[in-house]
Amino acid sequence: MVTHSADERDAVLWKTVLSNFQNVDIVFPRFKNNETDAQWIRPMEDENRAFLLPAREPFGKGHSSLWVSGLRERLQTGDYALLHAAMEPWSLIPQFFVERIPTVVQGAESIVVTAPWQLRLRRVGLRRVLRNLAGLSAWGQTSIDAFVEAGLPASTPRAVIPMGIPDPAVFTRTSVPDLEAVLNILYVGRLDPEKGVSTIIQALKLMPTNIRIHLKILGSGAIERQLKTMAIDLATAQIDFEGEASLSDVQTALQWSHVVVVPSLVTNCWMEQWGRVSVEPILSGRPCLISDSGELPSISPISDTIFTAGDSRELAEKLLRLTANVNVLQGIADEQFRYIQRFEASHLADQLNNLWVQSLKPH
Repeated sequence: MVTHSADERDAVLWKTVLSNFQNVDIVFPRFKNNETDAQWIRPMEDENRAFLLPAREPFGKGHSSLWVSGLRERLQTGDYALLHAAMEPWSLIPQFFVERIPTVVQGAESIVVTAPWQLRLRRVGLRRVLRNLAGLSAWGQTSIDAFVEAGLPASTPRAVIPMGIPDPAVFTRTSVPDLEAVLNILYVGRLDPEKGVSTIIQALKLMPTNIRIHLKILGSGAIERQLKTMAIDLATAQIDFEGEASLSDVQTALQWSHVVVVPSLVTNCWMEQWGRVSVEPILSGRPCLISDSGELPSISPISDTIFTAGDSRELAEKLLRLTANVNVLQGIADEQFRYIQRFEASHLADQLNNLWVQSLKPH
């Protein structure tokens, strides 16, 4: 396997795969003047199963332009049967290796064929890669559908396997707090237009004035000032902008909250991929209201938890229905928690191994 980061927050699946399957090794990029402090990989390095190789991004920033020096030599030295590249199929590494060694990619993008031309220009060679892939692992079914539309052959093995799953040891489950005088609502994520945070503020304007509401917004981004201006006009709710948050900040905010909202929109170049920010609260025992953007409804296929992207009135109605009493909130939290057990790391690791087995068969 080769992935873009040794960050422990991205490592739950990789740890499990390496633990469960001894025939799998992993390569991480090591950027100049940016040595990793991920202690979890040290034992694997000692066993010659984890390798930090020099890396650079020759064509700008981002996973797509990542190049790992020495990867070809590592593949030859280890005599590997398969390369799993945890990156989009148009990335440099799949582009180079797809016809040299059976290659599986782990893509996440949900808009491919219909993307604006500027994005399509960066995806030159996509069809060649798709035609020659040994297998496709995607973060969600919307991604698989997009790659099929872009030319993935019907015979190519594929599976839905989200990569950045949260660690259940970090996001521990507790009961929803009692609903006393104030309803606590939480948003965690970027403050960019496509994230739809304005939908929450607009929804709060539609809530009955006898309900006291406290909204915390964790994150920063391009429209932060605009959102703060919107919040000034809302006298019926307290809205706090907490800025960028650490992992412990997120944990504390989740325990404080009664409900979490993920209000992502759909644009001509973006829809929500598999959402870690919606799985983290559910793991923590908090009900999560999600828009119908991209892959989000697959995380919680419960009608009472899904609202139309950008529809503030529908979001307000869902909030009122869910927060009628704490028993309703707890019931939704329990139901969502049962649904996300299919994202448990050992289960996904087994799925990934099965995909590799299928990918090495003639098709």
